[in-house]
Amino acid sequence: MEKIKELRQQINGKIKQRKEALANMRSINDKATKEKRNFNQDEQTRYDGFEQQICDIDEEINALQDERDQLIEERDNQLENILATMKPEIKTKKQEYRWIDASTGADVKVLAPEEKLSNPSHEEKDLDLGRALRALATGDYKSADKELRLMTTAGSSSVTIPTVMSNQLIDLVREKSIAMRAGVRTVAMPHGNLTIAKVASGLTAEYKAEGAAFTFQDMTFDKMELKAKTMGVVVKMSRELAKDSANAAQAIVNELAQAIADELDRAFILGAGTAADPYTGITVLAGAQSIAAVGALNSYAPFVQAWSKARKVNSSPNAYIISPDNLGTLALLQSTDGQYIQAPSLISGITPLDTNLIGDDIAVVGDFTKAFWGVTEGLMIETTTQAGEAFVNHEVAYKVTWRGDLAYERENNFIKLEGITA
Repeated sequence: MEKIKELRQQINGKIKQRKEALANMRSINDKATKEKRNFNQDEQTRYDGFEQQICDIDEEINALQDERDQLIEERDNQLENILATMKPEIKTKKQEYRWIDASTGADVKVLAPEEKLSNPSHEEKDLDLGRALRALATGDYKSADKELRLMTTAGSSSVTIPTVMSNQLIDLVREKSIAMRAGVRTVAMPHGNLTIAKVASGLTAEYKAEGAAFTFQDMTFDKMELKAKTMGVVVKMSRELAKDSANAAQAIVNELAQAIADELDRAFILGAGTAADPYTGITVLAGAQSIAAVGALNSYAPFVQAWSKARKVNSSPNAYIISPDNLGTLALLQSTDGQYIQAPSLISGITPLDTNLIGDDIAVVGDFTKAFWGVTEGLMIETTTQAGEAFVNHEVAYKVTWRGDLAYERENNFIKLEGITA
């Protein structure tokens, strides 16, 4: 705000005056000291005058600082209120229909972000993944007796964590994922492959005259094919740290979950759809809409344009994903009178989510409930103290492999904002 800037300039000017008065006092004192005498009457009068001037300046500085601090507090409160309105809670509908696996006839789990994949039985509710990982590192199973009984040996030196505990990690990944917080749903893939029907072209209602026939219409279906692809992460920890640190195991669980969530978010936005980068992200999605050459974010106009594009295909955007710097730019937009600008009512209900995994040149707007992460239930979590260099280095290694796929029910529900500049 201009007033804050003006007050800062006034404070700096007063500080400069204070320094000048103090320099004059030192000059008078240095001269008398050098001549080994007391102040004469003129020097004493001038010295006292400068001393009083400093006292007056200090009072003025304090008053200016108080006024500045109050304005800064008002500005920050206003900014917090704006940010609060920019980030309403994302509400996703519960599943209102059943999905059936055509090959088996079994129900398919389709989970909204707030729903859990992990559904332990009464006997399994006390199982804890972090406790199990720590026990495997230290060899002390006293506190992980239940977990130990459910673990299975995989090969000569590895142990596989049971589904009920690995699903805890999947749910933690889902909590940390920006895409899933935006509304992307999770689809369980029991067999690694799943085919889902989607409408390619719908029906149109019509009126008819008495005795006239209705026009027969064909409803065209397409299919989404989910084929599990493998992605993994490995982390090592010294067995001493695992034993001595109270939070080591939970730290590993959090780190594993964050690493997987970050990669899933990157793939969801930037995935190339190639052999080396198999997931197809929104930025290369053939059916996604786009707004090119956005330029500087001087207003919310690009997001209103994205809303309009979505509404033209009967979609209602629920979120947008943007870089932290660009979200900060939007939050700091001001009118000519220095007031912070709130998002227009058309898009005020669209939740902004930021991630440093997206560049400053792009943003993605859409109805994220129309995207699905397919995941095979039960991440493969393996641990070893013997394979590789783990035995020699007295370490424990944890390997997690995620098998899943990404699909979009309606690609044109997503709009890319491209060419954003500073």
